[in-house]
Amino acid sequence: MPKHSHLLLAIVCLAVTLGADCVPQAPSGPAGNGDTQNPPQDQRQPQNQDTTPDNTPVDTNPPTTLDDGHKLYNVATDFIAYAEQASADDAAGRRTKWNQMLQAKYPAFFSDVIYRGNTGQDLENYKTQIIDQFWNEIVPNLDTLKQVNSTASQKLLDGRTAFKAAFPDFNPQADYYLTVAFSFHGKAVEVAGQPALALGLENFSPDGPDLDITIAHEQFHLYHFATFSASGGLYRGVWSEGMAVFGSTEVQPGYRLSQYLGFTGSQVNSMYDMFYDLADDIRSNLSSTDQTLKRAYLGAEANDTWIPPGSGYYIGFYVVEALANEGNTVAAMARVAPENISRAAGESPALTNRELDVIRLVAQGLPNKAIALQLGISEHTVKFHVGTVLGKLNAASRTEAVALAVRAGILPL
Repeated sequence: MPKHSHLLLAIVCLAVTLGADCVPQAPSGPAGNGDTQNPPQDQRQPQNQDTTPDNTPVDTNPPTTLDDGHKLYNVATDFIAYAEQASADDAAGRRTKWNQMLQAKYPAFFSDVIYRGNTGQDLENYKTQIIDQFWNEIVPNLDTLKQVNSTASQKLLDGRTAFKAAFPDFNPQADYYLTVAFSFHGKAVEVAGQPALALGLENFSPDGPDLDITIAHEQFHLYHFATFSASGGLYRGVWSEGMAVFGSTEVQPGYRLSQYLGFTGSQVNSMYDMFYDLADDIRSNLSSTDQTLKRAYLGAEANDTWIPPGSGYYIGFYVVEALANEGNTVAAMARVAPENISRAAGESPALTNRELDVIRLVAQGLPNKAIALQLGISEHTVKFHVGTVLGKLNAASRTEAVALAVRAGILPL
């Protein structure tokens, strides 16, 4: 198969048999044991808090009740209080206060999200690791965390309002958690079996759009996952992340692509240079459930493969942008059934109107930059469309693509 036949674009040209497909999400891992308690219905169990005159505990950091009855929990405030109250303690004292001030107050959240569903000795080992990480990495930057946390609740509420304005049918039925996460920036999760959105505030700066963009990105996941599950084949993760990146551009417009992706400029340039190879590889592995491959494409951490970390976000974004340029709305694409995204890789659908525009200009000898200017789209998008055309025509080069298009009657002689 020629290098450029990346029928990832099976995805693009499935262009769009729209339809809803409600797929239940996989349940969260079991609640941890050890000193993790089974989660009650109400997670608010204040420990070491102020008391009333009759010694009834008072939660000095209660959750905010949202307009739909769900809650916004600011766990980060409790992490900050823990850092201040346990600063003079030894390791055993810090662990005791961790259990009292954090774990006991939010048992289900800690079990399912902070502890990642670990149980038994795995839980104890991981808990020791993140407590050490908190004191070694988070506490030295506590002032920055306080700054971010001081505006985070309002940013989340404002972001929720902006998202509802962009997608009026958004009805997340989810709680929100502002926290120290120890790994992720933002994540759509489940807490005690219920949808939730968690934001790791230690990963954000007090200035700049990164928190606002992440709020939009993760809320898009809540919106999308009402009818779609990212669990399963590689294509599901690529599609869901591409949709979330593109969706965040509609809710928080005006920033660079690297900011929406959360990558540096050099990372984006590397992915651009490898675009065809990455798209070819994804196309060849659309249904793969190999965890190493999925983490390489969808994880932020360094990996032992040739794949730049997080490349699936980049490729997914251009898949969605190409569909949007064909007139498909984001709201409609969010309801595309999985089988219409993963159409058999051997199919070779007809060229779309935009792809016809591109191949006509390629036939005139125009480079990608000139095509982008003429069509009013980005050079990245032109490169994406050229690759799609090469794949559909089974061509190894632009010249061969033009010749095959003429032979097929797509272009005039």
